[in-house]
Amino acid sequence: MTFEILAIIVIINAVATIELWRRAARQPEKLKKKFRDDLWRGKPITPKHEPPPPPEADRVMASKMQSVSPAISKILRTSSIGAK
Repeated sequence: MTFEILAIIVIINAVATIELWRRAARQPEKLKKKFRDDLWRGKPITPKHEPPPPPEADRVMASKMQSVSPAISKILRTSSIGAK
């Protein structure tokens, strides 16, 4: 009795696996011709915002260096790089 039940479970599992493979192998829908033409032949999308200003190099460098060592922090405060 247990062999028959196991055989039925294996057959059901095989059928379900094959069906899932067939569903997964389907090709996705093609894009409509009008949409494809608009996409390929249209103008590129341009952003409507202004890019952010570049960071000040000496401020960024000073803030990175201050975390390295208190001695370097002291030097940076007295030099022209860290001076405000």
